[in-house]
Amino acid sequence: MSLKDCKIKKLYNSDKDNILVDFYIPVLSESYQYCRLAGYFSSNSLAIAAKGIAGLINNGGQISLICNVVLSEDDFNVLSEVSSQDIIKKTENDFQFELDNLEDELKRDHIRMLAWMLKNQKLDIKIAFVPEGIYHQKIGILQDNEGNTIVFDGSGNETKSGWLYNIEQFNVFCSWESGDNERIPNYIETFKEFWEGKTRRAKIFSISDALKGDLIRIAPKSDVEFEKISKRIVEQLLKGSHRCNELVLRDYQKTAVQNWFDNGKMGILEMATGTGKTECAIGILQRILQEKKPILIVIAAHGQSLVDQWLWRLANYKIHAVGAASTFSKWDDVVYDNIIRLKSKNLQYFAIVTTYQTLSSDRFIQLVKKWSDNSLIISDEMHHAGAPVFQKGLIENFTFRLGLSATPSRWFDDTGNTFLGEYFQKVVFSFPMGKAMREINPDTGKTFLCHYYYKPYFISLTNDENEKFLELTKKIAQLFYIKKEGIKNDSAVDMLLLKRAEIKKNAAEKLIVFEKIVSSEYDKLDHTIIFCSGKQMSEIKQILHRYKLVFCEFTQHTKNDERDKILDLFSKGYKKGGYDIILAIDCLNEGIDIPSAKKGFFMENSQNPIEFIQRRGRLLRQDKSKDHAIFYDFIALADFTKTNEQYFELERKELQKEFNRYYEFARLSNNKMECLSKIKSIINEYALIIPDESEEL
Repeated sequence: MSLKDCKIKKLYNSDKDNILVDFYIPVLSESYQYCRLAGYFSSNSLAIAAKGIAGLINNGGQISLICNVVLSEDDFNVLSEVSSQDIIKKTENDFQFELDNLEDELKRDHIRMLAWMLKNQKLDIKIAFVPEGIYHQKIGILQDNEGNTIVFDGSGNETKSGWLYNIEQFNVFCSWESGDNERIPNYIETFKEFWEGKTRRAKIFSISDALKGDLIRIAPKSDVEFEKISKRIVEQLLKGSHRCNELVLRDYQKTAVQNWFDNGKMGILEMATGTGKTECAIGILQRILQEKKPILIVIAAHGQSLVDQWLWRLANYKIHAVGAASTFSKWDDVVYDNIIRLKSKNLQYFAIVTTYQTLSSDRFIQLVKKWSDNSLIISDEMHHAGAPVFQKGLIENFTFRLGLSATPSRWFDDTGNTFLGEYFQKVVFSFPMGKAMREINPDTGKTFLCHYYYKPYFISLTNDENEKFLELTKKIAQLFYIKKEGIKNDSAVDMLLLKRAEIKKNAAEKLIVFEKIVSSEYDKLDHTIIFCSGKQMSEIKQILHRYKLVFCEFTQHTKNDERDKILDLFSKGYKKGGYDIILAIDCLNEGIDIPSAKKGFFMENSQNPIEFIQRRGRLLRQDKSKDHAIFYDFIALADFTKTNEQYFELERKELQKEFNRYYEFARLSNNKMECLSKIKSIINEYALIIPDESEEL
């Protein structure tokens, strides 16, 4: 028999299929080579699949496994013992005995058989370590003696729970089936890159090197707990790891740090994406800690992803911090205990990284107020902190205050901006995007941010869309004339403005133009991000499917470990077994670095400068794979020609808001004059004002 003789489905779901009996055991039994990228490994999986493993080894086969740094205590001990010995050469009789009884031995004592497989070179394990993330990729490659290959790609781990209890799903590709045979070489190349340590983000270690570097951590004993391992364990690894960096600030970053101290340890750093806001904040932290005065440090970020990133970055510079949010078990007990330790002078400092939601909760505020001495609040992407629901977290107890953002001002919120200005005082250092695109980063020899080309497309509303838009505009005008003052904070007006904005955001012609672009450039859309709304998603997916483009969805609800996998596969691209396109649904506005992204489609843009500037920043990070970025922008315009002259000023104001966003994109692009010439007649006809650029000079 061969792999061809196995009855293979294209998709397995453990909620419906017995993936162990129906898939793993049959294909392992017919294979001689099993290459596996697994998030987690536990030797109890050998016992569960004993029949298949025994078949593979009796075929003269071998298993090559790359897994995470987290192992069970028993497996850790076996690996430690084997790595400290020379490979044991058994006598022929002993070796044959083990082969003849392999299935029974695996079931009886999988720990001992793990050692046997390692010593006899039937199993080779390497450890994947991701300095700023967690290794969670899962691919399996099986080959038989006839050259047939099966690849599976999905959610399962190489553990007992992963094979028996969890709800897992994976896709299967077979080399003898048309279509699949084109994909399989990419997966093989991906595994080869990992095995040879040629990946960009993951560091690959042999077992002995991983042990010497103190990289491996022991998981809880329970299978259930083992499967629930997340970044928390690896965070502890980084905190105790020797792999910590020395912070080296550039001259302008040193100036930013000094300006903040000169302003009485108060102020805002307004710095573009890629210019090192986080490093400046860590430089401030290190200098404060050198003062050897007990201090409470709170870092607030928008969302769990940024909380995790902060924990990694702090650990990398030997600054211990704890997470405090709904995803951290008993975080309030941890915070309480450490504040007590700080008050009793058993700690020099206590650092907390939290979300704005937790920061503004009554429980968190109550705990922070137990400390009345020196304290520092760092507000990352500080514009979020000005929202009414989060303002209460910025309490007066914080004696020192640092705000960070490329866009510190809130849009259409004078009250929030006034609050933030009074709380953090003022901008003490600015490094705007225009400067970041002109000045050379001495570390790379390139500008801090890459250059880009801007491709705007003007979209007309359908008759129905236009009528609804004008109707809402008239209602807004009527309310404005009635209420005069307080219009910005009026809920009725806000609702009408939101409804009107949705019409432009989801204009039907956008999808028509989008498909025309895709049809002419589908073979060039590698490393592309499509920013779209939930309403546009279904039709965009259909268009991408029609042109056989490989994409994945990325939403606000995508889990952190899946985000890491998606971004890693996106950086590889389709030709290397990954994705060419990320479909970003109402997300990816800030905080997540995607240096490999080359092209962006702005399908559901808004007039909020914070949103579109932050999105633009996602694509401007430098990467060796690109020398520039390209932005495709879809600008929906209403037709006011059928209205009375009294609405001309409303039309002019509406066009001015659209033009402000258009000009913000155009002014820093490589094709600025071309973009402005496209709308020269509109600028003159409506006397549109070109915004002041002095802050970028």
